[in-house]
Amino acid sequence: MRKAQQTRSLVAAWFDFLPPAEMPVAQAIHKTVRATVADLTEAVRQGNLLLSMNGEPLLAIAPGRGQVSLLIFNGSDRCRFPARARWTSRASRPSRA
Repeated sequence: MRKAQQTRSLVAAWFDFLPPAEMPVAQAIHKTVRATVADLTEAVRQGNLLLSMNGEPLLAIAPGRGQVSLLIFNGSDRCRFPARARWTSRASRPSRA
């Protein structure tokens, strides 16, 4: 099992392995989030930096081809969207006739 010190090292290594163009953006997002909510726990999952609160995933910093995204889990009100609008990919969209 990982200890707190190993997790901090892993997070530091995650930043070190980012491409040079993405590193300052990811660090700025991380710094802003940590300044806003200090009691988040950090972990690296599936190549993303996952920030959790009380064991529940809250945010993820996700690097991708020349960009860095901030993913927000359970951040939208799903009740506003009709069921037919929830598509998972272009292939699953209904065809227009």
